Amino acid sequence: MRKLTEDDLSNIVGTIVEGYEVESVRVKRGSFSDSNHYGYILGRSEKGYYVCWQFHLDENEEPNVYWGNYFMENREGALRDFETRDLDIDKPTVWKMYLRYLRDWADSHKEPGFYGATPVCFDEWFDNEYREEEINAGTNSPGSYTVTITETLQQTVTVTANNQHEAEEMVQDEWNNQDHILDADNFVGVEFTAVPADREEMISDA
Repeated sequence: MRKLTEDDLSNIVGTIVEGYEVESVRVKRGSFSDSNHYGYILGRSEKGYYVCWQFHLDENEEPNVYWGNYFMENREGALRDFETRDLDIDKPTVWKMYLRYLRDWADSHKEPGFYGATPVCFDEWFDNEYREEEINAGTNSPGSYTVTITETLQQTVTVTANNQHEAEEMVQDEWNNQDHILDADNFVGVEFTAVPADREEMISDA
C-alpha cells in the first residue's frame, strides 16, 4: 500500500466499485504514519442505495473496499458517515462502550453451540456497530428512553476450603444468611444503560 494522492481520488470518482458508483472519495484522517494510505468512498447503487466504505489501493492500483456501512436510500446518513467516521472521539467513553459490548457478547455466547466463536475486534466494532448507533442517533427524532442504573458493591472475604468451588459455596451460604452485608462503603462503580422506552415495553410484555 502507498499514500493516496489527489490524482488517485480524481481517478476513483465516477467509477463503479462493487456495483456502486463512487460519488465522492477522500483520504482518511489519523495520527498514524500510514493513515493517508487509506480512504473513504461514498457510493450509490443503481437502485439508489448508499454505502460508505473504507478502502486502500491493491497491487493493481484498484480500490480494495471493506468495513462498509450500508444505508439503503438514506443518503444523509451515508454522507454523515463519510464525513465524520474518523473524526476525534471521546476515547475513554468509546472504550467503555466496547468493553460493555464484550461483556454483553460473552453473556450471550455461553452455550456450547457458540464454541469457537469470537467477538469482533475493536476496529470492526467501531467502524460498524458504534458508528451505526452514532449515525442513527443523529438522524432519528428525539424519543423516550428507559435508563437502568446498576451500582456495583464489592467485598472480599477469606475462607479456608478444599477448592475454589467449595470456597464460593461457603461464602454464598454465608451471604444468604446475611453474615456479609454490603453497604455504601463497598461501592466500586456504577453503569448507566439506556434503551428506547418502546423496546423496554416489548421486553416487559414478552
